[in-house]
Amino acid sequence: MNVTPTSISPRIDAHVVPTGGLWAVKMEGNKLYSGIFQTQFEAKAYAVGLARMAAVSVVTHNRQGVIRSVESYDSLAFDTPRIMGEGVN
Repeated sequence: MNVTPTSISPRIDAHVVPTGGLWAVKMEGNKLYSGIFQTQFEAKAYAVGLARMAAVSVVTHNRQGVIRSVESYDSLAFDTPRIMGEGVN
């Protein structure tokens, strides 16, 4: 099987982002939120569920919108997140 750049689907990671005092989950490239939650913890739990189903990463942002961490839930992770990097709050 030949694999070309056009035959590979782009990754659509799940982002946990602040919005108006709440936390939202937004799939990369989407204009609308997948869900809005009271806490970052709730939003991240929802994002992890989506990421496991889609075999993508969860990108968590801090309140200023800066990336705090990236956790991969791809098929190689076997349901255990692989921390790709962590930032400072």
